[in-house]
Amino acid sequence: MTDHREEVEQLLAEYRRSREQLAGVQQRITAISESASSDDGLITATVGGRGVLTDLTIADGAYERAVAVVEPTRTNYHVAYRVVSRHPLGRGAAGRAIMAGRDGDPSYTASSGELEPGAQGVAAPLVGAGVEASIGVVALGERDASVVGPQVVSAAEELTLRLS
Repeated sequence: MTDHREEVEQLLAEYRRSREQLAGVQQRITAISESASSDDGLITATVGGRGVLTDLTIADGAYERAVAVVEPTRTNYHVAYRVVSRHPLGRGAAGRAIMAGRDGDPSYTASSGELEPGAQGVAAPLVGAGVEASIGVVALGERDASVVGPQVVSAAEELTLRLS
């Protein structure tokens, strides 16, 4: 009977070591980030270790148009869409953020599955930047907008300051 207990204790110890190693790997992955800048250097967007896509969207009449898209380079798969893609302003987080910005509302907006099934977006307008635009993130699966939203608002405020 003692032999089995010893074997179980060894297996548990090995499991704990493996779990600690996995936690370390997950922390290192989360710390990875990639950045891209516009040609003039005014706009820099960063994508975190989870591969969340960052975009810059402007108003184009009754539509919104993606003018900058940053894609992660170290992921197996990610959400992507083409620069100059267009959608009605009333659909998706980016367009609704632009509409809110027209009223001076700097709050973030969120959407789920409106432009692509399974895709969630969070965007904030660039209020006072001299251009009707929004900045946001799009991801597959669940994201907590109450966590991501304030970060997107902060990025929008900083970009607005740089553009002003």
